[in-house]
Amino acid sequence: MPLRARLNDEDIYSYEFNEKSWNELKASYKKQTLMMPLKCHRLFRPKISKVKRRFFVEIPWVSDTLTPNVGVSDYTLV
Repeated sequence: MPLRARLNDEDIYSYEFNEKSWNELKASYKKQTLMMPLKCHRLFRPKISKVKRRFFVEIPWVSDTLTPNVGVSDYTLV
């Protein structure tokens, strides 16, 4: 369960978000670049577990087709 990600080239940590800011991130991440710092060109999205823990999960069908400097906003997410 990854707790760290890079949002527009800045490290972010899921535990630093409150409920309001997490919901804002969930609403806006598609227009930004949210990637894992240790996995090149792997896009992620914010998620909340059943026990209300915030973390990031990979978007596999997008991550496999990305090139450098391409964000989620260039793809249509269903």
